Amino acid sequence: MQQNIIQIKPIETIQNKVRVAAYVRVSTSKEDQLNSFAAQYLHYKKMFEDSSFEELIDVYADEGISGTTTDKRNEFNRMIDDCERGRIQKIYVKSVSRFGRNTAESLAHIRYLKTLGISVFFEKENLDTAIEETEFRLTMMEYHAQEESISISKNVRIGEKYRMERGDYILKVAPYGYERYERTLVVNEAEAEIVKRIYQDYTSGKSIRQIVRDLNTEQIPRKDPTVPWKTAIVKYILTNEKYIGDQMYLKRYRTEDFPFKRVRNHGEHEYYYIEESHEPIISRTVFEYAQKLRISRVPKCVTAEQKNTLLSGAIHCGVCGKICRIVNRKDTVQWACRTHQNDASTCPTMPVPESEIIRAFTNMYNKLKTNKKVIITPIINQLVTLKNRISAQSLEYAEIDRQIMLINDQFALIADLKQKQMIDEETYRRKSNELNNSMGSLRSKRRLFFNNSQADQAISEIKRLASLIDKGPDKIEELDEDLLDTLVEDINIDTSDEIKFKLVGGLVLKEHIERTHR
Repeated sequence: MQQNIIQIKPIETIQNKVRVAAYVRVSTSKEDQLNSFAAQYLHYKKMFEDSSFEELIDVYADEGISGTTTDKRNEFNRMIDDCERGRIQKIYVKSVSRFGRNTAESLAHIRYLKTLGISVFFEKENLDTAIEETEFRLTMMEYHAQEESISISKNVRIGEKYRMERGDYILKVAPYGYERYERTLVVNEAEAEIVKRIYQDYTSGKSIRQIVRDLNTEQIPRKDPTVPWKTAIVKYILTNEKYIGDQMYLKRYRTEDFPFKRVRNHGEHEYYYIEESHEPIISRTVFEYAQKLRISRVPKCVTAEQKNTLLSGAIHCGVCGKICRIVNRKDTVQWACRTHQNDASTCPTMPVPESEIIRAFTNMYNKLKTNKKVIITPIINQLVTLKNRISAQSLEYAEIDRQIMLINDQFALIADLKQKQMIDEETYRRKSNELNNSMGSLRSKRRLFFNNSQADQAISEIKRLASLIDKGPDKIEELDEDLLDTLVEDINIDTSDEIKFKLVGGLVLKEHIERTHR
């Protein structure tokens, strides 16, 4: 019997274009920003205009010099958000130096984007992270960049020390209450009023934690309005000599070994104290009185070796919710529930040795540092999934995005017309200003839209936690007060043999404790 063979042709699949984005740096000059962005957008617009396999989704532009950290690069962070939302499949960048503040940082972003299935192409170096050998080449570049960085850093330290000795060195970042102007500190009147208030509240009897709660409740902004007030910040204001017009240099210094870290100076290097270097905000009398109060408020039951008021107000009972207070039992410092102390039958939570709390914190931090990807990354991925569901249902965001792309097209058009001398400089500048104002308004709307999403806010907080962990030490063996205050929002103890640390972003981690002193 002869077989009848029918050949069935494969279904022709429609090859969707790869969704690409470009990341650029523009001039810090407002006037030059317009020209710079328009030119770079036009470059990428023309690059993909006739492409049959790639389409330009968006161009993300941050300021060139001031945007050296990812915390300040709003557009870079927006691009990463869009990558997580699935909008982007490939990123184009002029060079590796434009992508991160150093090659190591670039590698970290590249590896994270790889987990999302997104590649990065660096035009200057002709490197595509979709190719396996690229990471090795980037690593070699990192080594050479590191050696150069060490040399530059050494020369910078020599220059800084020379200026300190002459008394004309100024810190790169002005403290709250001041602004930098012509190599000196000038008073920011609005912030100075808050500084005066902090001193007034403290010298009137309020605790540092109460002051922090009041400032946050009243939504008093810091220099970065997105960051809440912390006890460490208020303590810094209450103890810093800059507020009486003096300056002390080298409280912290950069290590000589790579990667460079800023560490406290415990006498390893000389200090430089400059009196009356700028206008004071607080009188010396008030400042000195605040220092005496701070010393006098240390609990009398605590020995000199055990002075630690940072935990005050941070520890709560998991049964009754009351704040725990410090007590001295059998020559050991313990933290006890106030309700239990007054009536043990009302609340069963027994005291916990401070040494156990500190040990639990160091263990928790070291585990988190070592296993950050295992602990934090899944949380971010879950939140991103939730955010995508919210965003996918939003026509408003899609419309804002569409309007931004239309303005980008208009930027490219007027840049092309100017290049062909079809419009004059005045017309180009006027139209560029109009487009820039419209772009700014739309981007503000887009940021507000995302801020209204609880998922987006949660992602931002968890990312902040991840960033804090990245910047923290590799391992701690004793209490790091700055680290505790930065990472921990609340400490919870109850009848169990566990202590709970509520971290920035709402993450709660548990550690085993022993009630008896070790």
